[in-house]
Amino acid sequence: MDLTDKEERYSQLVVKLGNKSEALRQSYDCSNMTDKTITEKASRLSKKHNISTRIEELREEEKQTHGVDRDFIIKGYLEIINDTNHVFKLADLKDADTDTAKRFYRLKELTSNADKIRAMESLSKMLGLNAPEKIDVNVTSFKTNWGK
Repeated sequence: MDLTDKEERYSQLVVKLGNKSEALRQSYDCSNMTDKTITEKASRLSKKHNISTRIEELREEEKQTHGVDRDFIIKGYLEIINDTNHVFKLADLKDADTDTAKRFYRLKELTSNADKIRAMESLSKMLGLNAPEKIDVNVTSFKTNWGK
């Protein structure tokens, strides 16, 4: 898997930045390219077998180094969602004493519904649940002689 210096730099930047177009801009001379050309070239480049293999190797190294993988991310998002649910269940306490009420409002300040929504959106994206639904449409046309 021989890569040129530019291909290696591109691969490393794809992993570091998470943006193929920006990785291309920082690895190659793109001064005479349009944004569309950069996006297309970055897409083609990252599909080359040796480069895609290298990107996967680098991502695996990142996972090992930081102990972060898909399961870790999912567990973190689920904790946010569960914590938010718990805080809002506490709001149902009708006969809470002053101490409990103060603790609830402190927790409520730390946990917002926006956190839950962001976590759910990120999870949906990560798991591919927000992919557009593909609908097959068959169009049939008919010719009539009405109105003649």
